[in-house]
Amino acid sequence: MASTLCKSESKLMHYCEEWDNSIVKLNLHMQEMMLVEPIQKFNSIFPIFHEAKKKWQQSLEEYKRCEAKVKKYQDRERTGNNIVKLNQSQKSLTPAKGKCYELHTILMEDMSKLYDLQISYPQSCIEALIKSQVAYNSECYKIYSELAGHLNPDTFTSEEYGNRIQQKLSDIKALSIVDSLVT
Repeated sequence: MASTLCKSESKLMHYCEEWDNSIVKLNLHMQEMMLVEPIQKFNSIFPIFHEAKKKWQQSLEEYKRCEAKVKKYQDRERTGNNIVKLNQSQKSLTPAKGKCYELHTILMEDMSKLYDLQISYPQSCIEALIKSQVAYNSECYKIYSELAGHLNPDTFTSEEYGNRIQQKLSDIKALSIVDSLVT
C-alpha cells in the first residue's frame, strides 16, 4: 500500500485497502479460534493438583527429616539426654507420618480424577475445535464474499469468466515481448 504504484492508481489503492481490511478481520477471527472452554476447565484442575503435590512433597521431606532424627538418636549411646531427644523425635515423627499419608491419599484421589478426565477432556477439545473451525470458516467465507463484491462488483457466470480468462491470455500472447520470448 505504500508503493508509488498504489499511490498513483486510486483503484489499486482501493483494492489493497479492501484486501487489508479483510486480512485484519480474518486475524481477529483467527485469534478467537481457540480451545478456550475445555482448556480453562482442565487448567482449573492443574493448579489444585500441583498444589496438592507440593504439599505432599513438603510433608514427605518433613517425615524423612523426622525419621532421620529418630535413627540418629537410636544409633547413639543410651544416655539420658539422647533418650529424651529420641522420645521427642519419635513424637514429632508420628504427626509428620500421619500428615504425609493423609496428603498421599488425597493426591491419589486427585490422580484418579485426573485419569478419569483423560477421556472427556480430548473429546471436549475436539468438539470445541470443530465448533471454532466452523465459525472461523463461516466468517472467512463471509469476509471473502464481501471482498469479492467490493473488488469486482460485476458478476460473471463461470462461462463468461472462462471467456474473460481466455481473452486475457490471448492478449498476453499477442504482446510482442512474449512472441520474441516464445520463439
